[in-house]
Amino acid sequence: MQRALPSAAHGRVQAAIQELSNPRFLAAAQLFNDARDAYDDRPRRDVDTCTNAFKGMESVAKVVFNMPSATFGNVLGHIRAGSLLTSEIIGVLESINTLRNSKFGHGMQARFDLSPAEVDFTYLSCIGGILLFARRP
Repeated sequence: MQRALPSAAHGRVQAAIQELSNPRFLAAAQLFNDARDAYDDRPRRDVDTCTNAFKGMESVAKVVFNMPSATFGNVLGHIRAGSLLTSEIIGVLESINTLRNSKFGHGMQARFDLSPAEVDFTYLSCIGGILLFARRP
């Protein structure tokens, strides 16, 4: 059973699945599948949804920019230094990274407290990031 998303959001999920079918994104595809499974689960597993969606996005970015051992912050620094994306988009990605670090990352200190709508936002934002990086020329 899958959760019903608005058609535009469902279209982005399907587009991400298509982009991640490229063999170079094998690890990211598995992380994204884990995020989708957690999102669709009953009850929804919000921490796993956010964690795996973010890790999938991070994995795609590392592949695209050939920075396999970098942190996501390092990849964003590289993108910023090279003016490879607009500064506003980089800022959004940095904010998602900050959210991850404080709410569902490996160094998280406080309990997970994102609302269901905030989980939706995080999940869909990471899907947008996957598409942004995977479609980079």
